[in-house]
Amino acid sequence: MVNSILDKFSVIRRMNVEFLNHQKVWGVFTLLSLFFISTFQTLAQTITYTSQPCTSGLWNDPACWTRTGSCSGNVTIPNSPPFQGISNNCAVVVNLNHPRQVNGDFASGSGFTLNMNASLTVTGSLTSTNQGATTINVFSGVLTAKSVEVKNDFNLVIHSGAEAIFDELDLNGNLVTIDIKSGGSLTVLGETKMRGNRSDIKVAGEFVTGSIDVAGATNNITTSGDAFVYVTDETKGINIAGNATLTITGTSEVVVEGSVVVQGGNLNVSEQASLTIYTDFLPNPGSQIRITTQGEVYYCGMGPDPSTLTALDPTATYQVIDDPINCNITIMPVQIIYVEPSYDESSRIVKLRWATAKEFGNSHFEIERSYAGTKGFEKIAEIQGMGWKDTITEYEFEDEELPLVGGNILFRLKQISFGGEVNYSKVVSIRIPSLQVTKGVWRAFPNPTSGDNFRLELLHLQEYSGEEIQVELISPSAEAVLFRAGNMAEISRQVQAKLLNAPKGIYLIHISWGTKKEFHKLVKN
Repeated sequence: MVNSILDKFSVIRRMNVEFLNHQKVWGVFTLLSLFFISTFQTLAQTITYTSQPCTSGLWNDPACWTRTGSCSGNVTIPNSPPFQGISNNCAVVVNLNHPRQVNGDFASGSGFTLNMNASLTVTGSLTSTNQGATTINVFSGVLTAKSVEVKNDFNLVIHSGAEAIFDELDLNGNLVTIDIKSGGSLTVLGETKMRGNRSDIKVAGEFVTGSIDVAGATNNITTSGDAFVYVTDETKGINIAGNATLTITGTSEVVVEGSVVVQGGNLNVSEQASLTIYTDFLPNPGSQIRITTQGEVYYCGMGPDPSTLTALDPTATYQVIDDPINCNITIMPVQIIYVEPSYDESSRIVKLRWATAKEFGNSHFEIERSYAGTKGFEKIAEIQGMGWKDTITEYEFEDEELPLVGGNILFRLKQISFGGEVNYSKVVSIRIPSLQVTKGVWRAFPNPTSGDNFRLELLHLQEYSGEEIQVELISPSAEAVLFRAGNMAEISRQVQAKLLNAPKGIYLIHISWGTKKEFHKLVKN
């Protein structure tokens, strides 16, 4: 009987212990669940800025953005997008659907994502902090900036149909990725440098740069698919050092105007890819050079003996180009010394200057300009060449048709010989500021008008300091007419006289004085 009672107590005790254990486990589980839910909610906090139409087109103008989301804690949320997360637990996402301009530098930081569906012009430099964690997706449009120096955890993805244009590019950190998708394009007018560690430039589209200098530990440049890489600087070319690697695969084509120097790094050319070097191919002892499967390497000038290469498959091609024309060691039709644009703020004109050392059968130059990256060049002028000349000739062209919104403008020369041969100069860029567009300074009346008693009147005298006034009368059905005068009464009389005999319709009146401009829509009845 006693044993039976003790057995019952033992069973009850075990049940209580198991119940308590279950309670402890459940409690721990509950606490962990609450912790993860709280952490997830905290990490998931995001402020999203979405562009909307606005007058200024400036990044820091609150009228250009709508904002959604919230941040926990006592933090101030800006009305225009910052270039990094607002706090440690509150990321910033920017959806750019309208063109914008950043006047000055773009200094990005951790917790920042930019999704570009329209163009962004940075008049200064684009940089990232040591914290990094920045992602820029260029889905469409053109991203332009001056020098670009990015550090840790920075990702730039250029998608099909999109483009980025920089003066200089420096990957000076860890875990930086530049990803140029098929159909995308990156142009670096000067040097591309990789000096950090574990960073990548992936090229499946088009990559044009003045030169490439890649060093550091496990930095990689990799081409794939039908990528095209063009290195334009004849004096520099590509330099590979340290443990860096250049891998050319797929059906990629890499063309280097200068030399390729491999100082202890790695160069791999495989599949059906090709590397063409228009000067010297100079790998140092200890560097790894592999030309495998059906890879092709062509070079002018000096190059290593095939037996010194790390790997050279029987199906691969490695040979010197025995062609003086392709190797640029013959007399070229024109030797261009420089191409330089400059901006005159007072007249709002870009002056394009260039010089030739000598000309051999040079018919003329076509000046090409683009507001939309390297794929948007259009002919804007034609300048006659000197034919045959062996001394320096200087040329100049003035471009007055500049966009009011400013931005980055590209120029290049298309040189055409008497025999129809075509050569292009390097691409040069210049940034111009947006023009100050006023509102409500002038009044055009009556509107609608028959032309009788039409007047232009200055409403705010403090906005005018005696500058020459220019008025352009623009009609969709006729050429624009330009008027100039030194006073308001005279310019008003000129426009009135033109309107009296002008056909009925809608006109745009473009008034400019000094550095200011204003627009009015006018109906002629």
